[in-house]
Amino acid sequence: MSNGIVLDYLSADEVKMKMSMTGGILQAQKWLVVYNALVDPRPVREIAMHTGLSEASVVRILSEYNQHGPTALSPTGSSGKRPS
Repeated sequence: MSNGIVLDYLSADEVKMKMSMTGGILQAQKWLVVYNALVDPRPVREIAMHTGLSEASVVRILSEYNQHGPTALSPTGSSGKRPS
């Protein structure tokens, strides 16, 4: 995945709200990756530089979001699984 493409589960405004309401820096960074890919799709390398994350992290975040939707970015973990 060389381009940061994200499915439109949420609007840009909804992603922005999630970003501002999140409880921590790591969660906010994940939403920032999705926001960047949504409003200005460009190569993963550029999104990584803009967000301060590695290219591998950006690819993982976008892949998880595209596969599982917004729940993939929940604080319980990237798999979306709830603790037992």
